[in-house]
Amino acid sequence: MNSPVPSAVRVLAFLTALTGGVVTALALEIVLDGYGWHVAAIWRDIAAGTKPSLQSAAAWYAIVGATCAAGAVVAAVLARFPAPWRGLRILRWIAGLVVVFGLADIAHYAEPAEGVTATAQLLASGSVVIMAALMAMIGAVFALRARR
Repeated sequence: MNSPVPSAVRVLAFLTALTGGVVTALALEIVLDGYGWHVAAIWRDIAAGTKPSLQSAAAWYAIVGATCAAGAVVAAVLARFPAPWRGLRILRWIAGLVVVFGLADIAHYAEPAEGVTATAQLLASGSVVIMAALMAMIGAVFALRARR
């Protein structure tokens, strides 16, 4: 059965969805840290022998859901347009500038959690990136399969 979406468009949509999901996760991690929902706090609680707080678990679930949804939305939107998207070049540049300036603004709110070492924060952020990539891939696969 032939897919109506060419394979090159599917690959580009998939890779763009992966990137969008990871960027979404990093931005959401910084925003949640600003509200006191630290992703590294769950490791601090486990290392201390206490039960993880609901806030730190909710932060992980929020990031998982947002990255899966972002990957699905980006893949679904891009799969509907023919490659190489030349007609939308100015819109891509504008969207890229909005994303860059938005991430620069969000980065001003980043601050470390209390009682979390730099190593734990690095491991937590690395875990967020890996988990975000996996969830964005899952969302993109579902969106591209639905497009068939």
